[in-house]
Amino acid sequence: MEVSERLFNKYNKVEDIRNASLEEIKDTIKDIGLYNNKAKWIKEIAEKWDYNKYCDEEYIRSLPGVGRKIANVYLIIVCNKNYIAVDTHVHRISNRIGLVKTKNPEETEMELYKVIPKEYYNKINFLFVLFGRNICKPINPKCNICKINKYCKYYKSLFKSR
Repeated sequence: MEVSERLFNKYNKVEDIRNASLEEIKDTIKDIGLYNNKAKWIKEIAEKWDYNKYCDEEYIRSLPGVGRKIANVYLIIVCNKNYIAVDTHVHRISNRIGLVKTKNPEETEMELYKVIPKEYYNKINFLFVLFGRNICKPINPKCNICKINKYCKYYKSLFKSR
């Protein structure tokens, strides 16, 4: 069972998390990295949560432990907003195939807004995560079966060096 599923099965409402001890939350999510910090943030968010502001972008971005990617994913899924959420997969793949040439995920997000049609903003993360897990892996990408290899800067560079 995934950790988030376990967490939400145990705590059905924000109030349940507010009433839980930090140690209980830690124990529930201990299978993930940085679980001590994440448990603290979960507890803090539950204590600060305001149902009236659940789609207020400024409010969501101000919550503890909520970075740009998490805020964008939340705003896409919960609030049906049109953002690009950039994680390591999106950053790596966008640079590898040549959509952008950036040094960090925030730069990648800003550059992708310039080259991706608006109707795809909220889909990029989900598509690239699947693509990055299955085809365009960080190590040993499966270029030979990739359907976009003829457009890919990385793939083309493999043949230039030969």
